[in-house]
Amino acid sequence: MGMSTDRVEGIGPLVERARQLQAIARHERDSNLKRWQQSEKPVLKDHAIGLKDRLKVLSKEEAKVQSQIQKLSTSSVKNNPGTATGFNIIRSKVDRLGRPLPTESLHAERESLIQRFNKVEVAISNAKAEIDGTHRDEENDILETKLVALQVRTYSVFHFR
Repeated sequence: MGMSTDRVEGIGPLVERARQLQAIARHERDSNLKRWQQSEKPVLKDHAIGLKDRLKVLSKEEAKVQSQIQKLSTSSVKNNPGTATGFNIIRSKVDRLGRPLPTESLHAERESLIQRFNKVEVAISNAKAEIDGTHRDEENDILETKLVALQVRTYSVFHFR
């Protein structure tokens, strides 16, 4: 039995050390919790409030944009109320004040575009004629490049305006 008593007495300092470590861990946990409640929690709370406010602002902006989209898609044709138009290229052309351009201005712009198109078509035809003629290989490469550039220009003028 002497052996068992020695073991119990040998465990005593270990038990005391375990109690000390538990007390230190409790103290650190309590300190960390107190620090978090005093400094970090208010910051997180303010951040959450800020995010909620931003969400409200964004929701209002979204509603405004949705309303504008709805107005655009259900706007009526002039002199014929009740007809929904959606996007209309002619009505999208406006003056500095946002008013639709007069018909005369639209006709003038159309004529200008037709003239520009015709000039480019003539240049393309001339380039094709030059390519079809007998030239050196280097000249053909230059002429083909010129033709491609003219075609790209024609495409960009009439599709990205």
